[in-house]
Amino acid sequence: MKKFLFAIFFLMLFISCNAQKNIRKMAVAGGWYPSDKGELKNMLEGFLSYGEKKAKEIKNLKIDAIIVPHAGYVYSGKAAGSGYAAVRGKNYKRIIIIAPSHYYGYHGISVGNFDEYETPFGNLRVDRKSVSILLKNNLFFFKKEAHIREHSIEIQLPFIKYLFPDAKIVPMLVGFLNLSDYKIAVKKLKKIVDSHTLIVVSSDFTHYGRVYNYTPFKEKVLEKIKERNKTVAKIIENVDFIDFLGYLENTHDTICGRFAIAILLKYLSQYKRGDRGKLIDFYTSADVVGFNGTSVSYLTFIFSKGVKKMNKGSDKLLFHLNEEEQNFLLKLARETLEKYLSTGSYPKIDETKLTDNLKTPCGVFVTLTKHGQLRGCIGYIVGVKPLYEGVMENAVNAALHDPRFNQVRYEELKDIKIEISVLSPLKECENLNTIKVGRDGLYVQMGGRSGLLLPQVATEWGWNREQFLEAVCHKAGLPGDCYKMGAKIFTFTAQVFHEK
Repeated sequence: MKKFLFAIFFLMLFISCNAQKNIRKMAVAGGWYPSDKGELKNMLEGFLSYGEKKAKEIKNLKIDAIIVPHAGYVYSGKAAGSGYAAVRGKNYKRIIIIAPSHYYGYHGISVGNFDEYETPFGNLRVDRKSVSILLKNNLFFFKKEAHIREHSIEIQLPFIKYLFPDAKIVPMLVGFLNLSDYKIAVKKLKKIVDSHTLIVVSSDFTHYGRVYNYTPFKEKVLEKIKERNKTVAKIIENVDFIDFLGYLENTHDTICGRFAIAILLKYLSQYKRGDRGKLIDFYTSADVVGFNGTSVSYLTFIFSKGVKKMNKGSDKLLFHLNEEEQNFLLKLARETLEKYLSTGSYPKIDETKLTDNLKTPCGVFVTLTKHGQLRGCIGYIVGVKPLYEGVMENAVNAALHDPRFNQVRYEELKDIKIEISVLSPLKECENLNTIKVGRDGLYVQMGGRSGLLLPQVATEWGWNREQFLEAVCHKAGLPGDCYKMGAKIFTFTAQVFHEK
């Protein structure tokens, strides 16, 4: 009789403990994705089958992180499938999900301090130990109401439970972050990442349309959206935290997971410096249902050390401008200066008459000299605009906005000579002895500061490699020997041409 009573007692205790579990219930199942287990399985397998073709060349890499979209599966499921196909079959025991908060605004990061998350395939357990580590810092907290109907985490869970049924998750909803917050965030993130951890960043990209209060393009909208997406994709592939923030500042692109992506780039650049990203899928909602004035972009990335070997030779120029294209850009720069300094407006350009090279986004600098002396030099390190637009804008910037000089006056233009430098993508330099003066330009980053010198600068001043390195460090406002103390050095090449 005593044994029977003890059994009843422990059974009631077990039931009571389970009843008290804090479980985050599904909020968008049956709408954003199927709630029926069988239907959902068939859908996921279809997405993963599609993704296998996209992820074929990177399947064997050790993948540390992925960026995948979070729209309804009918829109973004295929793009998400590409990311998850790349990690299918790998041994992840902890999956950190970093996603944006769509329904609540706050400063900091709300960690999903639940016991489990519900999915049609069964519940996913939360890694409570990792959650408790994060919650020891004031940047992290648990705002339960932010999680209840949020889809950006939930949309990832069926994929995760289906592919990694025994893995534990660390759900993070990111609100607004200040620049100083990223250092804290990645330092805490490092404490919970090991060799069996996958970081999943949940983000859609450009949201275009009046409903999103973002209509920067009036003509050739989809073409220009995709150009802009390709530009930010290059920055993300280069794991460039500073340039990503600069891109957002320059374009105000409506990337909903901007803070989550920035955390990932900061983490990888600081603690996994060999990792590089690779864009493996890209389309827009307009490609799925047609363009009706709105569009959302879906980009999928993987991050791995192995990507660097695949991208060997990426320091080469994207293209080579022929003499006719060079002369067009020099003439365009001069016409832009003449028109802008006299009327305050830019010349009208017929894009249909431009070559593909001239419409390709890439880094470009415009240098102005007067009687052989520098009169202004400003540019874009990466391609935030098509090349011809970059030349027009930076011709004006060099004339009017270089803080080292007084503004160029219209009367001076007859004495001004124009030089244009078209840049290759930046490549992190792992061996400083490979830097070649006259061929390579330098870009330095350290502690939130950065500086750039074009390849021709070292030649003009007669510097050797060490002097060139010291000069670029000084340009960034850093000590001349900072390249010996952990500063990141990037190299690039440039096609340089000037007025005769």
